[in-house]
Formats: sequence, C-alpha cells, structure tokens
Amino acid sequence: MSQGIPTGYVLPTPQRAKLVGTLNIVFALLVMLYIAFNLAMFVLTPMIMEMSQKSLGEIQAKAETDRKNRVEEVKKELADAKEEQEKTRLKQQLDAIEKTPSIKMPDFKKIQDMTSTPGYRAWMWCDLLSGLALNVGMFISGIGLLRLRERGRKLGIWIFGLKIARLAILMLITILVIVPMSSKMSADMMREMTKNAGNPAAFPMGDMARFQAIAGTVMAVLGFVLGSVWPIIGLVLLTRPGTAAACRVSPSKPAALEPDLL
Repeated sequence: MSQGIPTGYVLPTPQRAKLVGTLNIVFALLVMLYIAFNLAMFVLTPMIMEMSQKSLGEIQAKAETDRKNRVEEVKKELADAKEEQEKTRLKQQLDAIEKTPSIKMPDFKKIQDMTSTPGYRAWMWCDLLSGLALNVGMFISGIGLLRLRERGRKLGIWIFGLKIARLAILMLITILVIVPMSSKMSADMMREMTKNAGNPAAFPMGDMARFQAIAGTVMAVLGFVLGSVWPIIGLVLLTRPGTAAACRVSPSKPAALEPDLL
C-alpha cells in the first residue's frame, strides 16, 4: 500500500495520456511534412540531375571554345610579331595554353544511374512509405489518446515498437549497403575530376572513401538513436498503469481508483 492506495489499484492519470497524444500529433505532422519533401526530391532528382548535366555541358563547351579562340589569337599575334623577344614570349604563352588540359565537368549520370537501380529505388520507396504509414498511425493514435481511448493507447504502443524496429533495420541497411555504395561512387567522381584537372594525385581517394564511410555510419547510428528517443519515452509512458487505467475508464467519469490490470 502506498499513500492510501490499496494494493492492486492505481489512480488514473489522463494528463499523461493526453500529453503523449498531443506530442504524437505534433511529431507525426512534422515527420510527414519531412517525408513529403523527401518524396518530392526523390521524384524530381532525375530531372534536376539532367538539367544540371546539361548546364555543365554548356559551360564546358563554352570554356573549350574560349580556349580555342585564345590559341588562334596567340598564333595570329605570333605570326605578326617582329621582335624576337616578343616571339619567345608568345611561344611560351601558346605552349602553356596548349598544354593546359581541357576542363571536364563531373558526370552526374553516374549518380543518376545509382539512384535508378531497382535495389536503390526499392529501398527509398520502402523507407519513405513505411515512415509515412507509421506516422499516419501515430497521428491516429494521438487523436485516440486525446480522447482517452484504449485503442489509441494500444495503437500507440504498436506504432512505437514498429518505429524502433524500422529504424534499426534502416540503420543496418544504410551501414552495410548504402554507405559503401555511395562512398565508392563519390570516390570515383573525385578521381575523375582530379584526373581531368591534370593532377590524379591531388586528393587521396582512399582517405576520402574512408572518411565518407565513417561519416555515413555515424549519421546512420545517430539517426537511429535520435529517432528512437520519443518512441522509447512514449512506450514507457503508455505502459504505465496510470495511463492504462485512464484509457480504460469513461472520459466523463471522475478520477477514481481503478484495478491495476498491467
């Protein structure tokens, strides 16, 4: 017996249930907005990549045209030069321009190819749609909890448990599959860019791949930890005897001792 409460009974705490319900609604709406943004970006990314590649191609073509025009100008100046000192300077300038490698922009098609693979697209769709479904469920459970419905409490418990399981699965897939794939792709792009710039050793590709793999792994673990905070807190609050008792009784019934059925 504690503070006059008989053994086997508990005082309902509707405030706790309504607090969880309110936060469920707020968090669900925020996450659904974030998912909608990611979904739009996922659908629009191929179009954005294509437009970016086209713009880079135009920049590269203009740079190559300017380079050729400059070569022709120097050659003309060299042909018109009278003094030997001037001819020597122009020859050195022409040699430097001709030895400068052509500028080649990164090929975003490689990124588009990776994001277009069936496995990657399936992973992205599963991530977005599963997150959307669970947050719709959390929104519904929040409404039920505000109305002190037992079904809302049970739904909330299931949603919180599934959210933690989903985050754990996504973390493992990200670390084991997505991070190695994206690290290799980024290293290949940097290697191509430095090679086109005439200095293949300008950046240590191995270090870059390792850094990106470490950063990706840390972000995946951090996402799991932060994403699990509210589900864990929610599970603790919803499984408290007082919360369960508050959701079993009629909302219009005055607070009174209820049997502890947990």
